[in-house]
Amino acid sequence: LSTLCLHNVKSGDKSVSHFAGCHLPGLKELYLSDSKISCVGVEVIAAALPQGLSRLEVLSLGDNWIGDAGAEALGRALHAGAVPFLKSLWLRYNADIGYN
Repeated sequence: LSTLCLHNVKSGDKSVSHFAGCHLPGLKELYLSDSKISCVGVEVIAAALPQGLSRLEVLSLGDNWIGDAGAEALGRALHAGAVPFLKSLWLRYNADIGYN
C-alpha cells in the first residue's frame, strides 16, 4: 500500500486511531483532508509517524480542526526527523491554527 486516501470520510479522530497503530512501511501518501480531525487525531498521527509512517512523502491534513495543539505536536515530530522523506505537507483551511 503506497497511498491511503480518507479524504472527506468525516469519521474524524476515530478513523485516525484505526490506522495510526498499523505498521505501513510502504505508505508514501496519506490524504486526510476534510475528515473532521481535531488536535487529538493529529497528536495520534504525530506519535505514529516515526513508528509506522516514516516513509511518508505527502501528508494532507487540510480542512480539519487540528488547532494549535495539533500543529505543535506535528511540528515537534517533524523537527525530530520523524518523516525524513516528507516533500509535501498540507494544512490549509485549518482555521483554528494561530487563532485565540
